[in-house]
Amino acid sequence: QSQKIFEVEIDATQRFSDKHLKTIQNNYAKVPFFSEYWEEISELFHRDYHFLVDLNTTLIEWFRTKLDIEVEFVKSSSLKIEGKKVELLIAICQEVGAESYLSPLGSKDYIEENNLFRDSGITHLYQNYSHPHYQQLYGNFIPYMSILDLLFNEGDSSLKLIRSGAGILNK
Repeated sequence: QSQKIFEVEIDATQRFSDKHLKTIQNNYAKVPFFSEYWEEISELFHRDYHFLVDLNTTLIEWFRTKLDIEVEFVKSSSLKIEGKKVELLIAICQEVGAESYLSPLGSKDYIEENNLFRDSGITHLYQNYSHPHYQQLYGNFIPYMSILDLLFNEGDSSLKLIRSGAGILNK
């Protein structure tokens, strides 16, 4: 519990990347866009990562590129901020000069406990995401699988599908 996310190490002796890639290949080899992305995903997983955050950052950046999303990423660990929960969110927003913050609806309970956003000067909104259906290979549609599932199944249409489910709730 006290370990920070950026401190989590990958145990290379456990063949982490091989196991994950085998699972991905077994589940997605027959979907429409698997071959378009498989080689690149394999290469990303086979890089020598010491920390899990480095693999995660690489994957997020790769997905951002594949979806053609233009946004600047800032690791909170690179900021000179402190706090927990809502205090940390507000500190991050203030440090990067954000005027508003969009939360997933599932975070409403803990944010509303002591909603510090009201006094922070930062507009706070909740996202009301309605997951759009898309073609999946096996059985009935299962929402919220992963961005990899979406990309392998829908390819270039993925971002359009993501955006079609967006909705914002004012507090």
